[in-house]
Amino acid sequence: METLPVVQTLEYSAAYRLTRSIASALGQLLLAGSALWLVTLLGDLTRVAYRPEQLMLLGYPLLLLLFGLVISRMSNVFWAEMQFRSLLLDLSIEGTYTQSKLSTGQSIYDSTRSENVVVRSTITPWFLLSTLLTSTFVRPGSMNLEQYRHVLSFEKSDDTLAAILGELDEFFASREAIAGVNEVDLKSASQIFQMNEQTRALQQAAPVALEQEQAAGVIAQQADAPVS
Repeated sequence: METLPVVQTLEYSAAYRLTRSIASALGQLLLAGSALWLVTLLGDLTRVAYRPEQLMLLGYPLLLLLFGLVISRMSNVFWAEMQFRSLLLDLSIEGTYTQSKLSTGQSIYDSTRSENVVVRSTITPWFLLSTLLTSTFVRPGSMNLEQYRHVLSFEKSDDTLAAILGELDEFFASREAIAGVNEVDLKSASQIFQMNEQTRALQQAAPVALEQEQAAGVIAQQADAPVS
């Protein structure tokens, strides 16, 4: 995976810049001179049908045109180079993943139920990070930058790698709840258990109270009955 390339400023020497400017100016002058020379020969070229030797006059301006094209193309390479710097990351992760479900409140007397999904995972990541320097050459047209980039150098980036590893450590440290049952889950499960115990005690006490009331009613009826 590569990050967004950033344009790198190129530092050239004074001699390099002077040579590039002279080559560009010379190529353009040769192209302009050969074009003007051909224009001046138009009158002689109209008499080629009568004097075929006039075709030889085209050799010199065409030769200048050829040299101008070659020099212009060569100088364009020195102007069109652009360099980019980006980060190249290779990530490989291996490990195991297990998932289990913890449920409370499964009894027939329980009025509430709670389920927790427990996830345990172990990973071994491998990070390969380097600073990449690439170069490309701009071409005329709408797709001037859509060219292949040539790799010039790889450099290690320990600071960026340390920052990425630090962020991963913080992420895993903040997600400890998925590795097992934490104290909050245990407290919630304990409250649910207490509620279930109270509900079960009320359900068991209701028949006893009913029997006591029925027994009290029978005794009252016997006490009210007349004695013969």
